Amino acid sequence: MIEQSTQDFLETGIEYKFPGKWKNLYPGASVIDADGIGILVIHNREDGLLAFAAGVLSGVEFSPDLVRDLGILNSHTVLGSYVLSEGGPGYWSIRYGIKLFYQWVDESDTSANMIGTALNFVPAFVNRGIEELSPKYGGERWGTDEGWYLAVMDNF
Repeated sequence: MIEQSTQDFLETGIEYKFPGKWKNLYPGASVIDADGIGILVIHNREDGLLAFAAGVLSGVEFSPDLVRDLGILNSHTVLGSYVLSEGGPGYWSIRYGIKLFYQWVDESDTSANMIGTALNFVPAFVNRGIEELSPKYGGERWGTDEGWYLAVMDNF
């Protein structure tokens, strides 16, 4: 089980960055609505993982060019990565995620800055992925409709 003081530290930081725009799903997982971009936050000491993930596009058309462009986009991404996955036969989606070691989290300013920086990256890189990929490959922007996080969690 996650230590309560660390859990409180993470929740305080999330509330500071996204006041009133987040909720706990269950111990070790929260969701944030960052102005229409849903961010799944996994904070689970047992798995040793602190991760942030968001949907970029759903229903994109698969092609070798898409794979190539995702590779180029990833090579220009300083933190995290874009991931292409097939939800059902012929139904492709793109997610963006950052995974960190949970052991990096402590109740310090350095840890708070690292988490805050990572959270700031997520909406920026989601928007970048949409801008770069949607004109060429279609798809729909993921929103924060009910249950959006289940699809993000499924392949993360």
